[in-house]
Amino acid sequence: MTVTQHLLLFAVCAIGAYPTLLASELWTRIGLSEAEHGNAWRVRLCLALHYLAGALSAILLFGGLFEAGRAALAAFGLV
Repeated sequence: MTVTQHLLLFAVCAIGAYPTLLASELWTRIGLSEAEHGNAWRVRLCLALHYLAGALSAILLFGGLFEAGRAALAAFGLV
């Protein structure tokens, strides 16, 4: 891969993490609303989706850090 490809992949990872964090917050709010109405099954579903969105965000952030490191190494010709 070239340095440009590493930087593009880094940008995708960095930009993609923010919407997943917003989705995680959205699932939290929906879950709290469902809890007020007593829908236990929907609360558990929203909680699972909250954790899934958080895990996806963490994966994207770590992937972005990895790609930034690879781009730096590739820029110096070490990879």
